[in-house]
Amino acid sequence: MTVRFRKTPSGEVAILPRKDYELLVAKASEADEDAGTARIVARVRKEITDGGSLLSKDSVDRMIKSTQHTVKRR
Repeated sequence: MTVRFRKTPSGEVAILPRKDYELLVAKASEADEDAGTARIVARVRKEITDGGSLLSKDSVDRMIKSTQHTVKRR
């Protein structure tokens, strides 16, 4: 990655090739997804600790096999 820095009246900016910029944007998006997943996992763990209800694997399997479910297989 070749980055140039330039001083402007509002501060220093980094100038990099578009390909490198696109890669950084993609990595930032992945990090946002990872942070979102971590928040969901933490919330669910807390709910379970606080006595939240759980579904058994058999129940989930039946829901997936059902024709009336909203869960889609890939």
